[in-house]
Amino acid sequence: YLTLTEFTILNMISYYVFYKLKYFYFYFSACLGILLSYVFSKTISSKEFILYFNSSFIAFIINFVIHHIDLNIKENLFFAYNYFNKGNQFIIGVNQDGFVTFASKNLDALLGLNANDFIGKKWESEVKDQLGFEKKGDNSTLNLKLPDGSFKIVEWQEDTINHDLVIKIGRDITAIKSSETQITLSNNRLKSLISNIGDMVFVLNLDLVFTEYYQSENEEDLIVPPSFFLGKKINEIGFPDEALDIITNAIEETIKKNKKSYVEYNLPSDFGTLWFGVVVSPLWDDTGQIKEVICIARNITTNKNDELELKKTKEVLEQTSQEARMGGWEYDL
Repeated sequence: YLTLTEFTILNMISYYVFYKLKYFYFYFSACLGILLSYVFSKTISSKEFILYFNSSFIAFIINFVIHHIDLNIKENLFFAYNYFNKGNQFIIGVNQDGFVTFASKNLDALLGLNANDFIGKKWESEVKDQLGFEKKGDNSTLNLKLPDGSFKIVEWQEDTINHDLVIKIGRDITAIKSSETQITLSNNRLKSLISNIGDMVFVLNLDLVFTEYYQSENEEDLIVPPSFFLGKKINEIGFPDEALDIITNAIEETIKKNKKSYVEYNLPSDFGTLWFGVVVSPLWDDTGQIKEVICIARNITTNKNDELELKKTKEVLEQTSQEARMGGWEYDL
């Protein structure tokens, strides 16, 4: 007959042979019956019976625990399976032999495929081809070619549940990727528009730190590159005190009154004094609270110089007219 070691090993692996607990109950009962018959026939002693019985009982307890762990996993998987059936995710289960054992029912709604067509088929040689797998950069994102010739972008994940089950989870992210593409195109278009209108556009948070900065990409218009500003406070970029006070006061007024404001300031340069007009507007979060301010600055040097020149001319004419009146004649201004 079997040695104690052989008997113990046989009991330990028996669960994986019978797998279902009701069969293991029958196996354990059969072992107990055989051991008792050996005792009564005096084939083994009572001491040996106790050793063999304890070995069988311990194996039964261990396998009983394994069964409930597997059962719990399957219950969780069943819950997930039902959950997946209602969303934009689908799940496929593959056993250790590589055959599909189940597939979520929403495959029809998501991909136009019948889940029942996959059951019992080889994953590698049949189902993957039917799904039209095409890798997209890495294993986490796949292109699935649908029966109508269109493509779905799927986020892919595989997890090993136990020795006999691997689940493959796919999430349809086509709409998300499409939205990301549209947002990228819109952002690029906005950046292109901003870069070509000649205005400087910058966004500051409530701590007056530059979070975004856009400016004309024309080298003739580019005074300071955008990278110089990002991450710095407005008082760290070298604004003259007068200009800094004007801008910060406008920002504080915008935040306080929750409405846009307009100011003008000047900066010295190698070409003379440069004048800028700035519109400061609030940016709100989803709750309606101001989270940032956006400033649109336009170079108004030419207009400002024309305005100053016109003012100077008018002053000269007024002075001339005053002198003329004193001399008995005047211009009708």
